[in-house]
Amino acid sequence: MPGRKYVEDEENKENKSWGCAYHGDDGHFFCSGSGKPYGPTYAVGDTIGCYLNFRNDDKMIFYTKNGINLGIVCYLPNNLDDLKNNLYPCIGLRSQDASVEANFGRKKFKYLIMGSMLDQF
Repeated sequence: MPGRKYVEDEENKENKSWGCAYHGDDGHFFCSGSGKPYGPTYAVGDTIGCYLNFRNDDKMIFYTKNGINLGIVCYLPNNLDDLKNNLYPCIGLRSQDASVEANFGRKKFKYLIMGSMLDQF
């Protein structure tokens, strides 16, 4: 599942993998293998948002559930600057016959960052 395993390529340190994820089954956040409690669980019908901030020195990630900000989950390592154009979204599903709808900005988001967290960026 996303965020659970981190494998470093000893021969080519520049191409090492990195991943993070908010898991619905237990509400934990996993980043490259290590996990910690973060937010509520989620299931069918919930809308989860993932927000990455690369705008200033406080590079960070936060999630939302049904339009409610769950708070900053982690700060990104400084060495991710080269990766910001090489990040790929990933959704892990454990349920058979499950489906997901992803929104990369074509539709209005449930959580609007303007006026709520913008001052922090």
